[in-house]
Amino acid sequence: MVLPDKVRKMLPRIAQSSAPLLLSGETGTGKSSLAELIHQAGPRSAAPFIEVSCAALPESLIESELFGFLRGAFTGAEKNREGRLSAARGGTILLDEVESIPLPSQAKLLRFLQKGSFERLGSNSSIQSDARVIAATNQNIRRSIESGRMREDFYQRLSVIRLELTPLRARLGHLDPLIHALSQSAAIDLGVQPIVFTSDALERLKGYSFPGNIRELEHIIYACSTISPTPAVDLATLEACGHLEERQETSEEAEPSSETTLLDLPLSQIERRAILRAIQVTRGDTAEAARRLGVSRRKLQYRLKEYRREPPQDER
Repeated sequence: MVLPDKVRKMLPRIAQSSAPLLLSGETGTGKSSLAELIHQAGPRSAAPFIEVSCAALPESLIESELFGFLRGAFTGAEKNREGRLSAARGGTILLDEVESIPLPSQAKLLRFLQKGSFERLGSNSSIQSDARVIAATNQNIRRSIESGRMREDFYQRLSVIRLELTPLRARLGHLDPLIHALSQSAAIDLGVQPIVFTSDALERLKGYSFPGNIRELEHIIYACSTISPTPAVDLATLEACGHLEERQETSEEAEPSSETTLLDLPLSQIERRAILRAIQVTRGDTAEAARRLGVSRRKLQYRLKEYRREPPQDER
């Protein structure tokens, strides 16, 4: 992971600390990756790193997921279950999209941050855990506090150390090392040679705003690594990946529906898009991509080989 200079210099000390850490920044800036890097660089690396996507959990399940429960604590609790805080003992727990945690659960987490203990649902016995808490958000936390969706004391305890990750468009000077690192990773995952961009393709990338930040750049690298017939990706191949369309946000003009867009494409291009998207989402795991697409892995690998032999669409 290529880090901004300020973050890179602070990383060793942050990794050695056990203090709660709050990571903020737009979606796709690499908060989860940085949290795991901090865990791996510190004395807790041999213990678990557990990531909890708070926004993905219904409010009714957050407490049972975090704190665990005893058999009979509620309808459906047929056996004891260890919570994520207990499972992360000695390691690190990442609370992603922390602003999504409901207020009652924030109060219980606040107690854990203060005392290092909590109670499972249905139990009066305290459980100790020395898990380090890293929280991440893509929201303005101060607004969440003002609107009553987050407790001020909970925020203060979470953010003993605070780091903000800047969007990729604000640090395009890091684009070259980022491309190199992501190309190496994609090459390993896909079993191909690392790609490089020709000067005109690189210039196109440097003129792009990257609304999806580093995650979007990663998707571009994976797509180009898949369809480029050579390791040198030219502008036509880059644009054939279909990622560089600037987002237009207007109140009067709606973007064409996905149905209309697909109907305008030949079947072969619809198939190509589906396959490339599956490869991106699964980070090059062809077995998982094939499972999601409902095809055999052999057929998927055959199609990928075909795409790498095909010239860019503009040259046909």
